[in-house]
Amino acid sequence: MRVGYIFNHSEIIGGGEISFIDLIDEIRNSGVDPVAIVPGDGVVARRLGALGIRTVFAMFPTLRRFGILKYWTYVDKIKEILESLNLDIVHTNGARCMLYVGPACRKAGIPCVWHVRVIERDVLLDRIRVRYADEILANSNAVATSIRKLVGRSKRISVIYNGIKIDKYVDAKPLNLMREFGLPEGPVILVAARISREKNIESIISAYGIMRKKGLICSLLLVGSPDFDEDYVAALKKMVIQDGVDNVVFTGWRDDIISIMKSASVVVLPSTSEPFGRVIIEAWACGVPVVATDSGGPAELINNNRDGVLVEPGNVKELADAIQRLASDSRLAFGLSNAGLEQSRHFSITSHAENVVALYRRMLGFH
Repeated sequence: MRVGYIFNHSEIIGGGEISFIDLIDEIRNSGVDPVAIVPGDGVVARRLGALGIRTVFAMFPTLRRFGILKYWTYVDKIKEILESLNLDIVHTNGARCMLYVGPACRKAGIPCVWHVRVIERDVLLDRIRVRYADEILANSNAVATSIRKLVGRSKRISVIYNGIKIDKYVDAKPLNLMREFGLPEGPVILVAARISREKNIESIISAYGIMRKKGLICSLLLVGSPDFDEDYVAALKKMVIQDGVDNVVFTGWRDDIISIMKSASVVVLPSTSEPFGRVIIEAWACGVPVVATDSGGPAELINNNRDGVLVEPGNVKELADAIQRLASDSRLAFGLSNAGLEQSRHFSITSHAENVVALYRRMLGFH
């Protein structure tokens, strides 16, 4: 079975790209011959190349301004690429690429999977994407619910949770955060996410300020790319200065995030709207307790006060209290960590790949 995997971005901007690369790498063990199609050279193409996965380039330009005038020209070019690869199925990972690849697949007569990883909907364009998708794959029930109203009974939506390479997390060595980032002794609060508005980074900065004013000696690490929103990053750094707190570090993207995570005291996911929350599973696999907002994917994944702590989105005081409780109660933190470690075993990349292959086989009429 030859499958074309279509990336929305040439750079890794979040967990979606990492999850997709892991899937492509693992799915080869299930009899799939993968071909990746990316919009240009970059980290994604280099990682795929290092894994020995064939990679082809194709453009998915923005439709803004005059891009719409060349839309069908690009669709026809992509159709030619897909046909030349002799694909049995095409699996798209993102919204923009689906606008081009969906119609190209229909013209070429190739079944198309639209993998949806976000809750926010563009009602007009998503209706177009739904029209050209033979199957819709959501990474959580929250995501499936967000798009179901656009689908009705015309299309099936399958929910398959992301998987991780668990052994990679078990084998990783912790990083000395004090030496690496010049932090003092004490608890380290870690946010590992894109520095973007939907992640609600300002809430964790405010919560951190509350904890520091209460006398907790701790540090805050913000690990992630700025998501092309430099104004937001500047506003967050200004907020840190205005709050008068220290030991707050914006690290940018780090390839050693697992080693950083294994040395953290608590991992926090403060998003107002989180479609899945891959970082929750990663923290579980690292044996680190998690605090996340009670919405979307985290509400599905976490059993509150059993394998993590859920707080009301945007409730800064509740967030601060939850983190401080974990920092001061080692027995509670240890119990949550152990329970989370057990939960992580249910999210192996092998099971994820097997479930996706089962979807392909059903699409192709295999039993």
